[in-house]
Amino acid sequence: MRTQADPAAELERRAPAPPTVRDIAVIGGEQERPVAHIHFTAPGKSDDLDHTPISGFAITSFVAAFFIPVVAVVFGHLAIRHTRSGRYAGRKMAIAGVILGWIGIVWVGLMALALALGVMVVTAGGKIIIG
Repeated sequence: MRTQADPAAELERRAPAPPTVRDIAVIGGEQERPVAHIHFTAPGKSDDLDHTPISGFAITSFVAAFFIPVVAVVFGHLAIRHTRSGRYAGRKMAIAGVILGWIGIVWVGLMALALALGVMVVTAGGKIIIG
């Protein structure tokens, strides 16, 4: 009479063990090669990967937009010119950096105006004097 084996234990027994560091070194020999290449694509997207490098100007513009808006506008315009040839990607990021940079410049200007008006009101003893 046979006893039934646990199905999970049976699968573990049949499955190959994952490669260890020693196995990878043996597979690679003198050159290190990855064991497998895995890449995923979004549904509806092409399987061809675009390997165009992103412009450093575009990245700088987008990041600077949150800290130094003037730098974002300058680098954004440089990035737009840089990506026009098609050698570099990141045009949309550069445009976003320019837009956010201009929003930041306007915001800083409004805050400076509010501060100046506040100082004028305080120094005038609370009276609003215009002109």
